Amino acid sequence: MVKVFRKYRAGDRGPARYQNVNPALIGASMPATPQIRGMRILVLIVQGFLALNALAGGLLLMCAPDGGLLHLPLTFMHTSLFHDFFWPGAILFTVLGLGHGAGFVLTWRRTALASRAAQMLGLITLVWIAVQVRLTDLFWLQGLIATLGLVELLAGRHPE
Repeated sequence: MVKVFRKYRAGDRGPARYQNVNPALIGASMPATPQIRGMRILVLIVQGFLALNALAGGLLLMCAPDGGLLHLPLTFMHTSLFHDFFWPGAILFTVLGLGHGAGFVLTWRRTALASRAAQMLGLITLVWIAVQVRLTDLFWLQGLIATLGLVELLAGRHPE
């Protein structure tokens, strides 16, 4: 009986059948199927595009709060809480731009949080566009961004 317990003490390698297993592979995920690999690439493309779009748009709105750099009239803000585009630009830059940038890195590195981050960022994007459409005039880019947010939300449901 002592020999049985002695074989499984801390630091012991255990039974012979486990001695040739690479410890780095224990708990590793199975190789990705082509469908999951395609979903990951799709999420990377969507997150990269949305990150660049939000970072550029947010920065331009913060640099020119009157909307001049993006040729946006201040009348877009007539029903919002803001008098100019600075704070919406700051929110766009930080929440959506940096958020999608972080989501891109998580997806690129295949972390366990990548799927959940994609779902959350897709939902945040849809809420952002819904509020934007409610408070401003409708613009064609909002439909594209909402579609990409929905794609990100749905593609994020398929973890690698």
